[in-house]
Amino acid sequence: KENPKRTPLYEEHRKLTNKIINFAGYEMPVWYTSISEEHRAVRETVGLFDVGHMSVIEVSGENCINFLDIVTSNYIKWISDGQSQYTYLLDLDGKIIDDIIIYRRKKDKYMMIANAVNEDKDFKWLKAVNSKKYIIDRDNTLKEIENSVIIRNLKDESSGNDQKIDIALQGPNSLELLQSLTTDEEKKRELKRIKRTEFIETNLAGIEMLISRTGYTGEDTGYELYIHPDDAARLWNLMLEKGKQFGIKPCGLATRDST
Repeated sequence: KENPKRTPLYEEHRKLTNKIINFAGYEMPVWYTSISEEHRAVRETVGLFDVGHMSVIEVSGENCINFLDIVTSNYIKWISDGQSQYTYLLDLDGKIIDDIIIYRRKKDKYMMIANAVNEDKDFKWLKAVNSKKYIIDRDNTLKEIENSVIIRNLKDESSGNDQKIDIALQGPNSLELLQSLTTDEEKKRELKRIKRTEFIETNLAGIEMLISRTGYTGEDTGYELYIHPDDAARLWNLMLEKGKQFGIKPCGLATRDST
């Protein structure tokens, strides 16, 4: 039996709660104070989530649009730079492997967020299709992708400075909290201009990050912050400190399900 994995924020969680469980192979906090209290924070003020267990995969190269159209259910060409799309990852029979979100960073560079429980399976399937060694269409067994793409696990240390993990900020006060991290008025306006499913790449509080207006809580105002794992603890604690005036609560897995 494999030992459970830990996100870069594991030690921070241990300082705040002993309610830690094995979820999708990761040791994750299920709650900090109570589910109802954390649920109310997301609906009324702002909640902070560690979503570092989620899979973060990069697909890049000049053929990445065609590649993603083969393996997913939605139409990748519908989105432009700075936009994201909810879709399904499909097997050769069109059956769902996972539900994912794809972010278009450039015409030839996309980022895919998938569920932690399917982390290895999703990555292996993408690599298999890319290898041209497996059937991808039962009705046309000779069909293969036109040109290979580059597939990287952005959570893996081999991705170096490009590594990414996810921290989510969800709730009506989340925008104000983000804006409080800068004194630059133009940057505050830039943050306010982000529409649902859109994102920007910027530096906030000295941390390079991709900020997307997405999330799993159903809140209209909510963000996911993709950062290098080395910056995770610093940003987490900065959010908790700056967020006091906005009613912030760290939130566990149970709150993500309850919202």
